[in-house]
Amino acid sequence: MGVTLNTKSLNAEGLDIGTEVVASDVDKWVSGTYQRSRSTYGYVRSWRIDCSENNVTWANSAANSFQTTAKAGTAVNLTITDPPDYEVNLNVYIVGVDIAYESGAPAVRRFTVTCQEAPA
Repeated sequence: MGVTLNTKSLNAEGLDIGTEVVASDVDKWVSGTYQRSRSTYGYVRSWRIDCSENNVTWANSAANSFQTTAKAGTAVNLTITDPPDYEVNLNVYIVGVDIAYESGAPAVRRFTVTCQEAPA
């Protein structure tokens, strides 16, 4: 699986894809009966990408770069190629970066970056 985020090729070890439906529910009393109706406006897709870096300084770290990009709130390009099953090329916001260091392996940095689809 090839994953590129904001021009950085990632060592992606896992990928979770989510879809959140954006909707509102309205309670009504119709002819003596309770009813709930739903209006659906669309959905927002998100991606959680599990990655690792080995022997990369913090200054050159993709995780560091993604934290800076998330703080700025700018949209960046996400490209995922896993032919023939799944391909994506669109703009996303980076909405989270979680970093973990393994005990006994200080040169290995594992991180999960969470992206949310940006409006077209």
